[in-house]
Amino acid sequence: MKICTKCGVNKEINEFTYVKNRSSYKARCKKCTNEYSQSHYLKNKKIYNERRKNYYSENKEKELERCKNYYYENFERISKREKKKNEDPVRKEKANKRGRDWAKENPKKHAANATKHKIRYPQKHQARLSVMWAIKLGFLKRPENCEVCKRLIKVEAHHMDYEKPLEVKWLCRICHNKEHGKMLHIKIEGDYGSG
Repeated sequence: MKICTKCGVNKEINEFTYVKNRSSYKARCKKCTNEYSQSHYLKNKKIYNERRKNYYSENKEKELERCKNYYYENFERISKREKKKNEDPVRKEKANKRGRDWAKENPKKHAANATKHKIRYPQKHQARLSVMWAIKLGFLKRPENCEVCKRLIKVEAHHMDYEKPLEVKWLCRICHNKEHGKMLHIKIEGDYGSG
């Protein structure tokens, strides 16, 4: 038993954080420490955000490499968590609504982005449309497994040749990026397209 110096309550020892380098327990209990940490962060939010931005700008490459490695090492756990989140109809609807709202609020930007992409990659755009309609009309069926790594995950259509739009390989995001020779920092939330 130990008395917390903040709340003054006599608590079990497991309710205090053990500090290895001091070989002792903190004077405040975990609950009081958390409350203090939260209030301190809220009071100094601007300072913390500024530090975070500075650190990121100075160590951008290192941070991207760390994130990428974490993603690859924990891929199964992350994909299960994301799949569970993406299956939540409420979350799905919120994300769709956010996208629709942004498009309504920024119609010129939305149209400009789509037009730029169509103009820059006309064959790619046409191939994607062909795959989308082929899936909708039942000419193509999207499998549940990646053709390369055989993982059970949402797959994307990879075109070996955009002049043959319905000849596709079904790949997961990682294998698709490898196929294109990209080393991208992949967002965990992922936007799974069919391109």
